[in-house]
Amino acid sequence: MYMLCISTWYIIIDKRYRNGVRNCKARQDADCGSDHNPVLAYINIKLQKISSNRSTGMASHWNTELLKDDNIQQQFKELTNAELQNTTDVDEHEDLWMYIKSSILEAAEDTCGKQVPTKRRHWMTTDILDKMEERRLCKNDRQKQAKENTDSSDKKSRGYVEEQKMNSQTTTAVK
Repeated sequence: MYMLCISTWYIIIDKRYRNGVRNCKARQDADCGSDHNPVLAYINIKLQKISSNRSTGMASHWNTELLKDDNIQQQFKELTNAELQNTTDVDEHEDLWMYIKSSILEAAEDTCGKQVPTKRRHWMTTDILDKMEERRLCKNDRQKQAKENTDSSDKKSRGYVEEQKMNSQTTTAVK
């Protein structure tokens, strides 16, 4: 006699990724200690790389062009060697790594410094870039406040008004 088992399986997936579900099946032979059957889903999605400069604002890199100068290069070596002389006091590997990392970063900050962000277009000025950054921060603050408050439908909040003001200032500066 042939037995037919009909059951309904549900996969909870975000609306954005529902086109990515390629195959779905229930594993009836899996022993999971329950009367439920685990469901396997094969999903094909492409994740976007998160750029690191979004969290800190504009990208700030070390000014390594200064290290081509022999005097600054020697000064960097002296500072790092002076800081790394005390590494024998540290016992743990994690603490040793954090000490080495902080000493190198301090020496780089003292000798090289950070680069000033460059303009993306020839007509953009540093004022426009600063206003764009300020607008982005204002928008992020308002979104954080909206997540914290359940009454996010209030469009007359202080964050919304500040964001609208920054939008108009940025738009007029770009024109």
